[in-house]
Amino acid sequence: MHKLISWKHSFRRLNEEYEVARKKRQALDNLLSGGRISQSTHGIFNKEIDDAISDIEKQQKALLEKMAAKVVELEGQVKTLEILLANFEIRHVTGEIGDEAYQRESELFTTGLDTSKHELEEVKEAADQ
Repeated sequence: MHKLISWKHSFRRLNEEYEVARKKRQALDNLLSGGRISQSTHGIFNKEIDDAISDIEKQQKALLEKMAAKVVELEGQVKTLEILLANFEIRHVTGEIGDEAYQRESELFTTGLDTSKHELEEVKEAADQ
């Protein structure tokens, strides 16, 4: 979960940086349209802002790619745990596994499954934002 929190923090930070860059561009454009700076001065600052926005977008893309890989990993984990749980349930129903072992092990599988599903939802929500 710690990585998830850092991803949320990274997205928030990148969004804040993007908003600051957007405000800087608006202020710069207002200075130009008000005749307070020349086109060449505007161009210098506009290039800096463009570079900052491009860097932010690259970081966002890299973060989204990491999160997409995490989604695939978690989906695989959920699938594996579901298969194990189903297999265990079937073996219990057919009498291959006793009640005590079934209770103990199925609780572990269920907890792992719930945790993986919750983390998967959290990662998807963070990526959607």
